[in-house]
Amino acid sequence: MNKHLGVRMKDGEPPRFSSVQEELEYWKRNALERKAELEELEVDYQEIRDSSRILEEEMERELKTTNAKLEEVSKAYANLASRSEDTAVRYSADPKEDLNINNLYSKAKNRQSHQETLILSEKLQVRFFVSNLSETHALKRCTGGT
Repeated sequence: MNKHLGVRMKDGEPPRFSSVQEELEYWKRNALERKAELEELEVDYQEIRDSSRILEEEMERELKTTNAKLEEVSKAYANLASRSEDTAVRYSADPKEDLNINNLYSKAKNRQSHQETLILSEKLQVRFFVSNLSETHALKRCTGGT
């Protein structure tokens, strides 16, 4: 049941007024309430936009950092692979060095595997970070930024 200036109404029924002045006061109060709700929604909307912009900037910075790390690891991997090949070529002419070559090759393969693992780890961390940021942003939207 709604209550309006002492007049009880059923839900969904329009309010009844005993005078034009009473109706005028009702609609003024109603308009002010709606205006306050609109202003609150606009503030919430702006907060969400600001939060979204900040999260996007954070995500871009993290992505740049991770891409730089990935590039650094990739260059190190390429350097090690090149050095491994050079070493293998240098020692392949001497049959006495077969054991040493095998050891070097094994170490190079281990380093290669380690570098590949690091690259994969960096990619997974970026995906996890982006996913967490997206979930956090979605949660903030749903909860009104709290």
